Amino acid sequence: MQADQELIPISDWMRRTTIDFFQKNKDAMMVKGYVSLSNPAIVTIMSTTYEPLMRDTHFISCKAREILLDHTSGEVIRDDELLRAEMEINAHVKSVHEYFDTRIAQADQKLALHGITQDSMQRKERNYETKICSPTMTHFFNILYKADVYLSQLHYLWMTAELADDDNEAMRVRLNAERDVRHQILAMCRLATQHFTLVRRLCMAVKDQRTEQRRLSAERDRQITIERAERQRVIAEREARAKSKKIERHEKRVGKMAESLSVAQEELDRVAAGAVEEVSPLPA
Repeated sequence: MQADQELIPISDWMRRTTIDFFQKNKDAMMVKGYVSLSNPAIVTIMSTTYEPLMRDTHFISCKAREILLDHTSGEVIRDDELLRAEMEINAHVKSVHEYFDTRIAQADQKLALHGITQDSMQRKERNYETKICSPTMTHFFNILYKADVYLSQLHYLWMTAELADDDNEAMRVRLNAERDVRHQILAMCRLATQHFTLVRRLCMAVKDQRTEQRRLSAERDRQITIERAERQRVIAEREARAKSKKIERHEKRVGKMAESLSVAQEELDRVAAGAVEEVSPLPA
């Protein structure tokens, strides 16, 4: 980037969405950079697809593995599904790279006949700030740059009548090619969104399963607590009954002892009374 070139911040070119990726993923590791683009159509595609693609690829490669990690075993649940999603996205990204590499090479050959090279084309590039958090996003900006170059080449091929001999046919070829460029980029983004939807559904299912497991575990704990309390209540009642019976038996023994003592005391009193009568002096 030239020292005098202005870097357009993400906040100026990214279309606002409800995804709010940067606010919701403040801890996500990012690599800052920039991409040089000249075609407004490519800038529009970048502005509308950047944040959804960032969310999709970051969730599949990073966030989902955090959610699906089994802390007991240390394994990632259904990691094969995540790998399959990543491999399919990577394969599609590779095919898009090949698509643009082939067409740029073919355009270079045709333009060389007119003495035109990529360096000699008049492309008013502007530098746009970028942040990436996955390899797919790196490829995304590389593909955008290739698409930007290819659209410039298409314009030069159209101006030099290399697309077709007939002007109307040349315009049709150019418009179809431009449409195909948009389709290639958007198809890559749609594929990532499809896999994001499937992986998120998988994560939600695992979350629901864990929630149900926690509910069942809490229910078991509650039942165990109730049973323990019931056992303690039964034991306490048994002990209370045993204590009550012990006290009752003790009271009966005390009562019998008191009764026996009372009888013995009465007997002693009678004996004492009789002895007194025997020793009393005779009247005069």
